[in-house]
Amino acid sequence: DNFGLGFERHFDNPDYLVMAGRYRNSVDAMSKYALAGWTPLQYSTWLRAGVVVGAVTGYPELNNGKIAPIIAGIIRVEGERVGANILIIPAAKGSPWCIGLQLKGGF
Repeated sequence: DNFGLGFERHFDNPDYLVMAGRYRNSVDAMSKYALAGWTPLQYSTWLRAGVVVGAVTGYPELNNGKIAPIIAGIIRVEGERVGANILIIPAAKGSPWCIGLQLKGGF
């Protein structure tokens, strides 16, 4: 269980988003992340897919826990006020592939 808190912002074009947050990672350290996303694949009004790129901290095997680049696939499931992101993060420097789940609510 890797709990944290983050924010997500969408723009007028629903293909684009930015995300930032903090969570306790799988090596029991605090990680911070900042991501920009592009989700051009739309399967319905509530399901989109694409990619996010950005930076993450807190993983000793990646740049000694300092800022390291990240790229991941993303599937966005969104209702009117609630949703979820599924992130598919490829393996990097001793870390296995990872599937992340973010639950989100709007206000």
